[in-house]
Amino acid sequence: GPLAEAARAIARKVQVPDAIAAQSVLAAASLAVQAHCDVRLPFGQVRPLSCDFVTVAASGGRKTSADNEALWPVYRHESNLRETHIAAMEQYRIDHTAWSAEKRHIETNKKLAHADRKHALSMLGAEPERPLAPFIVTGDLTPDGLTKNWPWAHAALGVFTAEGGVFTGSHGMSEDNRLRTAAMLSELWDGKPVKRIRAGDGVSILPGRRLALHVMVQPHAAATFLADPVLRDQGLLSRVLVAAPASIAGTRFYRETAPEDDAATRSYGA
Repeated sequence: GPLAEAARAIARKVQVPDAIAAQSVLAAASLAVQAHCDVRLPFGQVRPLSCDFVTVAASGGRKTSADNEALWPVYRHESNLRETHIAAMEQYRIDHTAWSAEKRHIETNKKLAHADRKHALSMLGAEPERPLAPFIVTGDLTPDGLTKNWPWAHAALGVFTAEGGVFTGSHGMSEDNRLRTAAMLSELWDGKPVKRIRAGDGVSILPGRRLALHVMVQPHAAATFLADPVLRDQGLLSRVLVAAPASIAGTRFYRETAPEDDAATRSYGA
């Protein structure tokens, strides 16, 4: 397919097994396309293009290097988002302060009749929208943290980490939260809306959210994660594509990056 040459180029450049490079490229592609379309399955069900990947590799397997090669366009995009976010937040604070002051003035003006107050509020317009948070990928999550903050984040996000222990050992995957996190990830994989109902926060319903996942983890942590009966019975593990190629550590020799490999990764990034 169209990603094959990029995966081969990364495998040659970084000197990792083909499977690791392929996982990184597939996961990055899933992150990129999931916001733009869905897939219709043979029997009519519509599902997201969000995919979940787990790559098992020992320390020194160059997991981080492979993911960095696959995600460099995403990191560049995040850098651009951060630059524009600073100015956008400054303007938002000014707009929101002015809107809030005018709203209070209308609400507390005793000279206004009911109809006049309604008209003034309608003319004021909706509350200014807060700029979206300038990130696309994160290393870990909790169900509450994600759903509470997702209204102000991009609708299509990714959980990507080359240090899988950050994810498998996170608060979201603790014994108390593991089932909830797995259920949320499975529902997102299925394309269901994110719903949050809390006494203090009220009700939030977020349709159309997408989440791609790529966890690169060392063998011992992977064995614990992939053998977890809670994750197996809940169904998360059946939604994950796992790769555990044999290590090539100790067989690598220094070599210059071939021009055609640089060209392939640049083309892929574009």
